[in-house]
Amino acid sequence: MPPPVLGIPGFPPGLAPSGEFRGDPRGAYPWWYPQSAIGRAIEWATLGTQFLTLAAGTANQAQITVGGGFAFVILETMAEARDAATDADVPQPNVLVQLQDSAGDANLFNAPLHIRTVFGTAEEPHYWGTSGGGVPRILAPNTSLTVSVTSREPAIGLDLFLAFGGFRIWGNRPE
Repeated sequence: MPPPVLGIPGFPPGLAPSGEFRGDPRGAYPWWYPQSAIGRAIEWATLGTQFLTLAAGTANQAQITVGGGFAFVILETMAEARDAATDADVPQPNVLVQLQDSAGDANLFNAPLHIRTVFGTAEEPHYWGTSGGGVPRILAPNTSLTVSVTSREPAIGLDLFLAFGGFRIWGNRPE
């Protein structure tokens, strides 16, 4: 499948009409692709949040807001954890995570999950999309995703960085 063509007349550089995003060589969209998004502009994007100095045994939450002009499709998630005191890499942080989409006002998981069941790394992201038959999460415009984390580390504070990779589906052709 050829990559999307960028710089198409009528679209700003870096954007492509969603018709260039095809799920198979015959030109069909992936089965999960929203019907209302067909023909709209898309662009790759990453939404992220960070928890600096998440103390051992504490909980915190942050909101990621999706703007009014676009929906966001989560295809992959990545996490990076560092020791807050030494900046050393913590490859297997002992952290629980819960996600809540304000559009449905419900948690995505029935209970908080270990971070490595939901987030991969930059080298090996956790794919929500097509691999393994997964379904991407589509966040509607003007909504937010609440990320709740609980450190189960016994002795160290963490700097935790979380990223949601995917693409924006613009409501209209952006000017």
